[in-house]
Amino acid sequence: MSEDKAKIEVVGGQMNYSKLNTKLEPQIYAIAKAHIWLDLINQRMKPRKWNKATTKGTKVTFDMITTPETLEMAFDELEVYLKSVNREHGTDIELDRKREAKEATHG
Repeated sequence: MSEDKAKIEVVGGQMNYSKLNTKLEPQIYAIAKAHIWLDLINQRMKPRKWNKATTKGTKVTFDMITTPETLEMAFDELEVYLKSVNREHGTDIELDRKREAKEATHG
């Protein structure tokens, strides 16, 4: 890339998940949100805000993950959410941090 061209870098954004809506049972919504959250992290996006669900879906505002520390923070936040889902809905969802950490250092 020559020096006279501007470098464009995505630093964040917002996406709408139309299937993550108020029509879902609370437990299914919570589990689907966890899956989406993990997928976002694996795509190097850290959710900053989850808007309230509507019939049209759930909007998620995110920041791009640019450092190993931010990646760890994103996984920590997901883990806190998973513990609350497990407590509230009687599920037993766990995050395999060893595998995730290995992928993060080789990805």
